[in-house]
Amino acid sequence: MLRFAIFFVTVTTMIGWLQFFEEPFVMTEGGPLDSTNSVALFIYQNGFQLSKFGYAAAGSFILFIAIIIITIIQFRIQRKNNGGDI
Repeated sequence: MLRFAIFFVTVTTMIGWLQFFEEPFVMTEGGPLDSTNSVALFIYQNGFQLSKFGYAAAGSFILFIAIIIITIIQFRIQRKNNGGDI
């Protein structure tokens, strides 16, 4: 019974980690030499601060693809652990 809840929590947590934005933006705005820059902060800086909309769109697409790939991997791991039932 808990497998599905744990699976849901792991998928949404991984998506949340990839969309990490608020903390580096508030604390350092990317930090010295972009040391605390995340993908979401990169998208924000290029799209809204630097007006490089192509870079922001490319970063958004890469973030989307990364989330899809990680979700598919987690689905396959979950399916393998359940014996094909998901």
